[in-house]
Amino acid sequence: MSRYRGQALAVLLVLTVLLPSLVRDQRWAHAQEQEESPRAFSFRDLSFDELITSTVFLVACDNLRPSRGAIDLTTFEATGSTCWSGSGTVIDPSGIILTNGHVAINSDTQNDPVWVLVYRTVDARSLPQPAYIARAVLYSPTSESNFPVSSFGTVFLDLAIIVPALTLDGRPLEPGDITMRPLPMAEEGAVTIGDELRNIGYPGIGGALITVTEGTVAGFEPDENVDQLGNSGWIKTDATIAGGNSGGTTVNEDGQLIGVPTELGDIETRALCEDAQGSPVLCGVGQINHIRPIPEGFNLLPDVGLGEGMPEMSASGTDDPGSSESATTAADAVTVTGSVVSADTGQPVAGAWFIVLEPGVPVADYENGQQDAVYTFATSGADGHFQLKKPVVRGEAYGVVVIARGYDNTSEDGRVLAAADAPTVVTLPPVQVAVQR
Repeated sequence: MSRYRGQALAVLLVLTVLLPSLVRDQRWAHAQEQEESPRAFSFRDLSFDELITSTVFLVACDNLRPSRGAIDLTTFEATGSTCWSGSGTVIDPSGIILTNGHVAINSDTQNDPVWVLVYRTVDARSLPQPAYIARAVLYSPTSESNFPVSSFGTVFLDLAIIVPALTLDGRPLEPGDITMRPLPMAEEGAVTIGDELRNIGYPGIGGALITVTEGTVAGFEPDENVDQLGNSGWIKTDATIAGGNSGGTTVNEDGQLIGVPTELGDIETRALCEDAQGSPVLCGVGQINHIRPIPEGFNLLPDVGLGEGMPEMSASGTDDPGSSESATTAADAVTVTGSVVSADTGQPVAGAWFIVLEPGVPVADYENGQQDAVYTFATSGADGHFQLKKPVVRGEAYGVVVIARGYDNTSEDGRVLAAADAPTVVTLPPVQVAVQR
């Protein structure tokens, strides 16, 4: 990740949070892609002119805060501002991007998302073009000594999902304003040792234009910070990764996303080279770099990035989680379960979000970007069933939003999830969502 000093960048604080079901079931794009296009048999069959447009250039600064004037797209230099750049991959046509956590969250404490300026890739011979401003809604940091480990347990994926929020002049984006080419994910476990791969991104050593490097899957390696991935915590590769590649795109021969370039490996050095005077000096003779495997890391992200104890995102952009006025006592607490099904077929809908807002918060406020509006949530499993992360209060009314990829969103203000005389566990009637047409 390249860092540099920057001019204060500022935007009005209006975050339009898009939370589609981008979790667990990678059938979200892969199955359709397989049906509609034949399998490519080598990288020679891929159109990189098209493929690279799914990779974006990202610029972020610690001091991006609301109401500090217009964005200066020509310079990022200012006293007291730490800025950095990275890369990302478009995973949804609405402009939702997968990147590294260390690209999308602040550089010091790693407990608060920052505003990220997203640049589109136009083609291989053009500079990336500024497109919109985004912010992370799911993230898991890298393991750094100054981060409070208790907030995330011991899992540090170093991944983040950022969503479009604002236009370049700070106005909130409307649905449909952003349309981009998404990259489908490979099947879980599809990567094997010896496979060829390509890294796509914006490494500083590659200049200002998009860069593609090639290599192989040199093997796998456990990550002590992510035990859930076993011995496949990292994909090892001999492909070049440099500062600025962070968060970018690694593809297989089918043009599918298989990983996120994340970590530079150690360089083995030996006194084999000579300087201008003929004296022996250290020189690099080998380097193995690390790629976070996808979809494995992506599927794990919701369990980490939205786990209990995650620092809240406050409207001021500072750490101010506060305390929920709707905190439940043991006597009030009711566990809520339910299911999401298709209104057209009655079949279960996997990966749907059932979002419960704080009491008294209208759904419209949440849809307009109120960051502290969510009280609790759940995502549906393969069988369509879910259980809310936190209990609700008997007789209390909550706004509810249900979001599922490929289905119309549904919402309701003032819904009582548990009656005043409800038992300690309540199962809601199936929530029906209609297929988008």
